Amino acid sequence: VETRERMVNYLRLGLVPYFIKRGIINHLILGENKIIGRPDSITFEKDPWNYWTFRIGGNGNLRIDQVYEQHSLNGTLAISKITAMNKIRFWFRAGDEVTKYISMDSVGNKQIEIVQNELYNVFHEIVNGISPHWSYGYSTSWSRNTFSNFKTSALVSPAVEYSFFPYSDVNNRFLTFRYGVDARQNIYYDTTIFNKLKETLWGQRAMLNLVLNQKWGNVNSGIQYRNYFHNRDLYRLSISSGINVRITGGLSVNIDFYAGLEHDQINLVKEQATLEEVLTRRRQLASNYRISSWFGINYRFGSKMNNFVNPRFDD
Repeated sequence: VETRERMVNYLRLGLVPYFIKRGIINHLILGENKIIGRPDSITFEKDPWNYWTFRIGGNGNLRIDQVYEQHSLNGTLAISKITAMNKIRFWFRAGDEVTKYISMDSVGNKQIEIVQNELYNVFHEIVNGISPHWSYGYSTSWSRNTFSNFKTSALVSPAVEYSFFPYSDVNNRFLTFRYGVDARQNIYYDTTIFNKLKETLWGQRAMLNLVLNQKWGNVNSGIQYRNYFHNRDLYRLSISSGINVRITGGLSVNIDFYAGLEHDQINLVKEQATLEEVLTRRRQLASNYRISSWFGINYRFGSKMNNFVNPRFDD
C-alpha cells in the first residue's frame, strides 16, 4: 500500500508541468497528498477515435514434412474497442497457401508442381468483466478453406473465464482458465469420410493461458483441449507459445509455435487421394499431429487514449 501511495504521489507531481503548459496552474492547489482542481476549470481532450484501434499486419508460414514443402503469406486486419472491463473485437484474414513439389520424370527432366489454396476468415468477439477474477463472453467466426474442404464453416461459442491472479496484475503476469461450448455449421466441397456434405456439430473446449510481460513485449504460452459431444474420440489437444517484441510506437514483430494432437479431422474428403494430390499437397490428408511455426509484423494505429490494459479472453 505504501508503495502504491508513493507512486500515485509521484504521478501527481509529474502532472504539474502539464498543468503549467495548459495554463490552468492558477486553478490548482498542490497539497500534501493531492492536487485539487475546480472541475469547471479543467478541460479534457476528446478522443476522435472513441477508443477504437486498428491493426494491419502480415505474416508468413513454413511447414515441411516427408512429402512436401509449403509456405504461405497472409494479410490481417484487426479492429477493437477496449475499456477497463469490456472488449469488442473484429478480425479479418485473407491469404494464399502455395505448395511446391519437385520430381524427376523417366528421362531425368525436372518437373515442378505448384498448388495454390485460398483461405478466408472473419472473427468477432464481445467480452464483459464480472469481477477482478471472472469474465464471460462469446465469439463467432466464418471461414472458407479450399485446402481443408470447407466451403463454409460458421461457429458460435459462448464461454466463461477465471483468472488465478487479479486481472489488474497483467503488467507482471496472468494465468487464466477458460471453458466454452461450440455450435458449428459446416458445408463441404466434397463428401467427407463420414458421408457428409453439410452438418451441425456441438462440442466443448477448455484453455489454460499464461502470459509474462516485459518492457520490450511479452512471452505467452497456452494449452487447449476440445472435443465433439457426439463422439469424444474426435478431439484435439494442442500447445502453443509465442514472443511479441515492440520495435517502436505501434510497430511490433512476433514469432509463434504450435504443436498438436489432432484426432478431429471430420472434414477429410471420402474419396481416396491420388498420388499426385498427395505429393503436391492439393488437399488435406489424415494426420494424427501437426507442428507449425510462423512470424509476423504488425502496425497499430487509432485511438491514442485507448491504453486500457484488459487481458480478459486473451490467448
